Amino acid sequence: MPSFHSAAEIKRYLTAAAEPRHRDFQLKITPDAKNLLGVRTPKLRALANAVARDEAAAAALLARQDFSTFEETLLFGFVAGLRREPLAAVEKYIDIYVAHIDNWALCDGFCSSLKIARREPEAMLKIIRRYLRSARGYDLRFAAVMLLNYYLDAEHIDFVLDAYDKISHPDCAVKMAVAWGVATALPKFREKTLAFLPNNHLDQWTYRCAVQKIRESRRVPAADRELVKEIAVHHFS
Repeated sequence: MPSFHSAAEIKRYLTAAAEPRHRDFQLKITPDAKNLLGVRTPKLRALANAVARDEAAAAALLARQDFSTFEETLLFGFVAGLRREPLAAVEKYIDIYVAHIDNWALCDGFCSSLKIARREPEAMLKIIRRYLRSARGYDLRFAAVMLLNYYLDAEHIDFVLDAYDKISHPDCAVKMAVAWGVATALPKFREKTLAFLPNNHLDQWTYRCAVQKIRESRRVPAADRELVKEIAVHHFS
């Protein structure tokens, strides 16, 4: 793969890598994605890795802040996520990127790239807490997905469930992230999640979505799927 020191080089690569049929598929599952070229995620990640290995190219890309297409926006996020600097130096790029999130794919792809959360979990949690106080939908989805990806562990499960309980937003993307988080918590922390399900402040749509995801999960034993169904019936009675 060639070096990528200019915006023109990156645009040429993305244009050549774009697949119209893949773009059409992406638009079906992410209809609100803007200026989507149709580059497959593995190719975009490979490009991000190539850029990140070249400090001059990475610095130039992050300084340009080119968000003119879906792929260039996500590329910025991937390169930011690959930085080996301390989180204190990466936080500004996180804030810049999150401000440009306007669909679930930009959100979730970025969250999966922020492995720095594993190196500095408590520092990242401070950033997440800040986004949990936001009224903007995709700020909240970012926080919810980050908790799901990196904080469903024994040390943080109480905080995560409490955070999900306090998230309230009309955007379906936010509700879905919370439901997904609660459903994922159950097989990992059965007793705590079962105690949460009858006693929470989730809106009806989010609650029912979480229950549906739990009952569809192969990671949840059949007996627990039936128990969750019973809890839900009593929850709304």
